Amino acid sequence: MELGNSLSMGLSQKLVLTQKMKLSLKILQMNSGELNEFLEKEQEKNILLRVEKRDTARGKSHRDDEYDPYSMAAQREPSFYDYLYNQIWELSLDRKMKEICEYIVDNIDSKGYLSHWVRHPYNQFDFDRGLEIVRGFDPIGVAGNDLKACLLLQLKSDEVYEKILVEDYLEELAYGDKGRIAKAMGIDMNRMTRVIDRVKGLNPIPSKGYYVEDRGMNLVPDAYVKIDDGKIQVELNEEVIPKILVEQSELTVYDVKYKKYIEKCRKRAEFIIGCINQRQETFRKVLKEVAKRQGDYLKKGKLRPLTLMEVSDSLEIHQSTVSRAVKKRYIDIDGSVIEVKKLFAKQYKPKNHLGPEYEMTRESIKNYLYEIIMKEDKKKPHSDDMIVRLMKADKIDISRRTVAKYREEMKLPSSTGRRKR
Repeated sequence: MELGNSLSMGLSQKLVLTQKMKLSLKILQMNSGELNEFLEKEQEKNILLRVEKRDTARGKSHRDDEYDPYSMAAQREPSFYDYLYNQIWELSLDRKMKEICEYIVDNIDSKGYLSHWVRHPYNQFDFDRGLEIVRGFDPIGVAGNDLKACLLLQLKSDEVYEKILVEDYLEELAYGDKGRIAKAMGIDMNRMTRVIDRVKGLNPIPSKGYYVEDRGMNLVPDAYVKIDDGKIQVELNEEVIPKILVEQSELTVYDVKYKKYIEKCRKRAEFIIGCINQRQETFRKVLKEVAKRQGDYLKKGKLRPLTLMEVSDSLEIHQSTVSRAVKKRYIDIDGSVIEVKKLFAKQYKPKNHLGPEYEMTRESIKNYLYEIIMKEDKKKPHSDDMIVRLMKADKIDISRRTVAKYREEMKLPSSTGRRKR
């Protein structure tokens, strides 16, 4: 019987410990909006917990859950994004779908495009449904992944030749090779001219004609990084974290059951406060280490390779802890707000003429790729496979897929598009 009780108690303690660890990790990776929302819910459940929000008059983030695009719209000139947010508000959507649509609008760029590589925390089916809703908004063509997608969204289902032109011959059209395109599509020049006129009448930039605000101005930084006489100073923005108090008047009770309930509430409240303090301290330590290692970037704008593992090894904490600590966090560097994860850069160590320990970031590789393309023979431009071989000759080993991805990010066309006609 004693063995059974001991085993049961051990399993119970292990379960409680696991739940506490999960909550601690959950709080660590919350951004300020998520933390505020979490505390509001906790306050409703815990009669001892008192949450006092601070004044965050410096601005609100488009990426924070606490950001309310509808109330902000009335305080300044209506923008392209306000126009999209208002269309979400006018639809009868459930809370989750409204949140997904807002997330999609949050990630639309100043042209009105939505990146192919946008990451999201939602079920893919729900996200695709939200994307379909936003792509039905005015101006038509918004939330396309690129120029082709934007133009295709503006075409009707029966405009078949126009769709073929956009899908397969957009680059050739830029060089004015109408005769060859018409022959390939199997239509005469009169029809070709009408098709081209229709495509040229489409809007390549959905945001054109709207006021497009600088969204970075509305981001609330989680910390401030200042350069003073060459020294880097890191200061956390405590204003984004609400004041948390534990009510004392409820602690003096005499009913046994109620006393147990009050004690449970007290322990929960104190544990949450401890988790938030730990969250802040971990973020402070990680940010200081990152700022120290990226000193050249903070002072001169030169980013060096830096991985999560380097920071975790230096601080003697787990790599996942570093990842959680910087997730969805923003810093203000002398008035410019950026995401902390941008201070991390992939590392290459090619053994070339630059030396065996020469390190290259992702941006360095893109610059190298750009130079190769700029120096090529315009009559015989390099294919992506050829660029891979040329880079391997200099001990820069990247895949063809990566070359194509970087080239597209720099808005450089394929070899066919670059060929001088």
